[in-house]
Amino acid sequence: MKKLINEYIEKYKNVSPAIQQITKYFKKLEDNEYFYILHPELEINTKIKYELEKELSKLNGIADYSEEEKLKLKQFDCIMNNYEIKRLL
Repeated sequence: MKKLINEYIEKYKNVSPAIQQITKYFKKLEDNEYFYILHPELEINTKIKYELEKELSKLNGIADYSEEEKLKLKQFDCIMNNYEIKRLL
């Protein structure tokens, strides 16, 4: 996969120089690490972003939530449904 990405970047780097920035991201990935590529205009709220991150954690073997943690997350769910969490900086 990395080879294909590098070939793509090399082919289109003059058309869109910004595409070279994704090389840094892919270099940070471990072999066999899962990731998402989302359309830049796709609007993702806090809840969906959290769900995507949680799913990636599972796929990458980072997190497996206990029943107690799942209960806490379920309680926090109503907050994510009603409020957006944004960075201030």
